[in-house]
Amino acid sequence: MTEAMTFKFKFLDSDGNEDSFLSKAGALSPEGLVLGEENLPVEAVQRATLHNRRFILMELYGGGEGRTHVGLSVTKGAAADLVKALNALASARQAKNHRAQLEEAGKGALFRFARCPHCRATVNLSEVPAGEQTACGYCDRLFSPEHRAPDGEGDFCLCDQCGYYGRVFPRTVFYFYFLFVLWGYQSEEWSACSTCMRKKAGWMVLANLLFLIGLPNALYQYFRSVRAIEFDRSDFMGLEKANGLVKSDKLDEAVAYYQRLTRSLPLAAGVYYNQGRAMMEKGQAQAAVEPLETALTQCGNFYPAYHLLAECYETLGQDQKRAELHKRYGVESTSEG
Repeated sequence: MTEAMTFKFKFLDSDGNEDSFLSKAGALSPEGLVLGEENLPVEAVQRATLHNRRFILMELYGGGEGRTHVGLSVTKGAAADLVKALNALASARQAKNHRAQLEEAGKGALFRFARCPHCRATVNLSEVPAGEQTACGYCDRLFSPEHRAPDGEGDFCLCDQCGYYGRVFPRTVFYFYFLFVLWGYQSEEWSACSTCMRKKAGWMVLANLLFLIGLPNALYQYFRSVRAIEFDRSDFMGLEKANGLVKSDKLDEAVAYYQRLTRSLPLAAGVYYNQGRAMMEKGQAQAAVEPLETALTQCGNFYPAYHLLAECYETLGQDQKRAELHKRYGVESTSEG
């Protein structure tokens, strides 16, 4: 990043509402983030996330005045580009500082990192088990070495709604109503996988049938989701169909799809995670262990798989394996968790 990114914004209060009528001027550069009259160093930002296309939530490392978060409503400028640039700068600075700390402690050889091809963030891989795939904690995507990356890998991550690995996009949820002299609408951006969106869009169609104005968007979102599930031709073909089968209590059919994908994909930590999660949810903890262990072997910093595998070991009473898993990740194991 060579030139400063300028934008207009309003701060968000603790309830998520804009705290002023007029916008303030903001700028992001390698030196830091200027927010009106306030300067926020890049290294103070742990992570920034985007919500509803224009709201930014920044998690801070013990920010000024004891703050842990700062919320912004971007009124002018590309909020998505701002989040990517901020995470890229902050993660690179954090990795640089961590490397210096390791070298000072005589452990410089432990430093490893990868750069996410989807959001340009620097992922610190020091002191975690190695794997061919990498999980980006900034855009929540998994990525593989370029020569082994499946087609469309950047479209997939864990769904905020159901927790399964799937094709996730922001979708517009819109309802319109008219009651004599009273009318109104509700609109929001909803980030979800196609399986969750198909169910949501089905309700949208029913809710908008009476007043029609919201019906075109509801039908578009519904058929867009159906197409993504039933007519997917990417390397992940069948994944979201399998996720839907799990939610319909058809575990055996879902597992058959998952296993077909893991045989065809060179690296598939997300698919193995789904298989393990599905088995765990259906009370088959022993069967969930192998796919979750494979997910962590392929992607050492895939922490959702780590936490779920630890839960499996606890359910099965395999305390030694659970302790060994925690030790590999530098976590002190206790009898409580």
